[in-house]
Amino acid sequence: MTDTRDRFLSAYKLPARANLEHLKNEAKQRLKAMLSHDSAARLSQAQLLVARDYGFPSWRGMKSYVNALNDVGERLINAARDSDLKTMREVLDRHPELVNANTEIDQRALIPVDYTGALASPARC
Repeated sequence: MTDTRDRFLSAYKLPARANLEHLKNEAKQRLKAMLSHDSAARLSQAQLLVARDYGFPSWRGMKSYVNALNDVGERLINAARDSDLKTMREVLDRHPELVNANTEIDQRALIPVDYTGALASPARC
């Protein structure tokens, strides 16, 4: 699993809805650039550089993260929104790499409100 500190030091930040096809194309473009300087460059080298740009130690690690995010990310967000701790634990136990996943949702949407629209008391959370 990637140390989360590495992601903060990365050159780029993966979008909340990261797309593996886009990342593959990015690696292919990187390979083309590499081949102009080194005819022995390989796709695996370009993939590694792309993964490291996003703060992952390997292409496999980044691919695993993106697949998990796409497979269960919405389920995790809904569980957080609904304060469903059981589901959150299940998802994060299977995919601990999602602990610090980026989302596009407004974080205020996760704050519970009562029927009047006022913030719920901490005892109700």
